[in-house]
Parts: sequence; C-alpha cells; structure tokens
Amino acid sequence: MAGDESKGKSIENLSDPANRGMLNDAIDAILKGMDNLFLRLKKETDGVKTEIQKNGIEIQANQEEIKKNGLAISRLKNDFDGLLEEFSDTPSRKELNDLKTKVDHFHPTN
Repeated sequence: MAGDESKGKSIENLSDPANRGMLNDAIDAILKGMDNLFLRLKKETDGVKTEIQKNGIEIQANQEEIKKNGLAISRLKNDFDGLLEEFSDTPSRKELNDLKTKVDHFHPTN
C-alpha cells in the first residue's frame, strides 16, 4: 500500500519534475498539433482564395461579353424595327388619322 500512496502523491503533486515534464511535453504536442492544423487551414484557404479570384475574373469577362452582346442585340432590334416600318404597307395610326381628316374634309359624311 505504501507504493500506492507514492503513486497517488506523485499524480496530485504537480511540482514533481516528472509530472511537470510530462505536462510540458503534452503542451508542446498540443501546440505543434495546432500549428499543423493552422498551416493546413491556411493552405486550403489560400487555394479557395485563388479559385475565388479566378472565378471573379471569369465573371467580369462574362459580364463584359453580355454587355457587348446586349448592344449588338439592341442594334439588331433597331434595324429590324426600321425595316418593318420601311417595308410595311400598313399605315401608322398618325398616318391613318391624317388621311381620314383629309377625306372628311373633301367628302363630308353629313
């Protein structure tokens, strides 16, 4: 039993050099593990950051292309509308009203 008491005392007494050394080793191991964890995390976040920047550049290029295509589509629509007006044989509302006014003037219905 005397041996059991000495074991109990050495565990409870932290000023014992063997226990303090074990505690220091444990602390060092935990700190090294945390350093490794932070280094791995930094590598992963750097990779994600690079990918996000690359995607941002691609998005900007796509937005510029969409703007260019939008302008081209707008020009085509204007050209198409102009051609419709030019080749349409149906008069516009204003032209119809002007013609109706002239007919009513020369051939009144009353």
